[in-house]
Amino acid sequence: APADSPFVKVATIESTPGREQAAPTIDPVKKMVRAPWTWTNTFPIPVEWPSGMYLIRLDSDQGAQSYVPFVLRSRSATKLLLVSSALNWQAYNEWGGSSVYVTRIGDPLPGVTRALGVSFDRPYATDGGAGQLFFLELPLIAWLERQGLDVSFTTDYNLSIDPAAQPLPGTVIFNGHDEYWDVPLYDWLDAHVTAGDMGVAVLAADSGYWPVSFGLASPDG
Repeated sequence: APADSPFVKVATIESTPGREQAAPTIDPVKKMVRAPWTWTNTFPIPVEWPSGMYLIRLDSDQGAQSYVPFVLRSRSATKLLLVSSALNWQAYNEWGGSSVYVTRIGDPLPGVTRALGVSFDRPYATDGGAGQLFFLELPLIAWLERQGLDVSFTTDYNLSIDPAAQPLPGTVIFNGHDEYWDVPLYDWLDAHVTAGDMGVAVLAADSGYWPVSFGLASPDG
């Protein structure tokens, strides 16, 4: 988006010395890849920043760039709630060699052609770390912001692990490609739409097509 756009927030994080991080770990059974990296910097979010989709750009002294996307949620109810499809982003993420669709990790289970689980503890492989933001979700985000509508943001992950924490919007909008849902998200949506507490707009592909479940990664994966 243009730098003078009203929905662009720009902040600069002080330079941080780089460090070599540990190699990814691989669960030999699930073929799940995890990057057990340590913190290098933190950035307190200014209180005046509105709920939205944000993108951190990392610049190295050698000119390399990469991105880290994150969603800033709202504690207040809004007319519209846009749901980013974080679960789908991760399902298709091949960083380290495996997604739930394909794996380039070989033995000890040569018959397994995809990962049986994926971890959020790793970057996104596509678009320099931006995940599916640019080619699936940004157009609708930009349009909603340009209209000046009362909209806040969340992810399908947040609606899966703690849907009760989400203030009910007038309408919840599913964006991009939200193929993977957990049961709590489905139940939250079904209960409130059926009761007439909120509306729903599905502007995405394959919504809720596959169920997922969450668990803690093992020390090895």
